Amino acid sequence: MSQYGTFYVVTAKHGVRPNRLKKFLLTEWFTALQSASGCLDVELWESQRSRGRYLVCELWESQEIYLQNSEKLWNEEKKDVFEKLNLYGTIQSN
Repeated sequence: MSQYGTFYVVTAKHGVRPNRLKKFLLTEWFTALQSASGCLDVELWESQRSRGRYLVCELWESQEIYLQNSEKLWNEEKKDVFEKLNLYGTIQSN
């Protein structure tokens, strides 16, 4: 199996300080992802043009493991963290 990467944009909601979203992503979101079996790496890229916009890049052991474990992570194990993200920002992915 080959490694699998996925990425998505997280944008701060109106009225939320961008640094608050960034802190949440680095402390809670990334901690949750790094606890998932099969997640090899997580990176955060900050937009230089749009304040409060971040690109999250995840690297997984394989696409199959990503599909299996990310669903379990956000729907069961860390559902509270996923729901908390909605307080700070929105996710856009392709």
